[in-house]
Amino acid sequence: GAGMLDADEALRFALAPASYTPAPATAPVLADSRIEACAALLGRVVPEPPVTPPPPTTPPPESGGGGGGTSWPFMLGLSLAVLLLVPDRRHARRPGADRTGV
Repeated sequence: GAGMLDADEALRFALAPASYTPAPATAPVLADSRIEACAALLGRVVPEPPVTPPPPTTPPPESGGGGGGTSWPFMLGLSLAVLLLVPDRRHARRPGADRTGV
């Protein structure tokens, strides 16, 4: 929110929370004669707003998908991590084994 600037909306919500619909948000307009007058008093020039470039006409190249989570280096590393973290079962004792080793 914008702090105190949202007070009117907060009051509208408080009056009828079930039927509240927020007002459509509008972008602030910076090309205002007041801003230009203030800039002139300060001796500054108000720059022109930047031109938005047109969207690209060609689709981006295919990357193979998966985001690298299914690539072979990742799968190899995952397999090695699993092998290193799983306890070695060859040296584990059996539940009924004698503790003296006999």
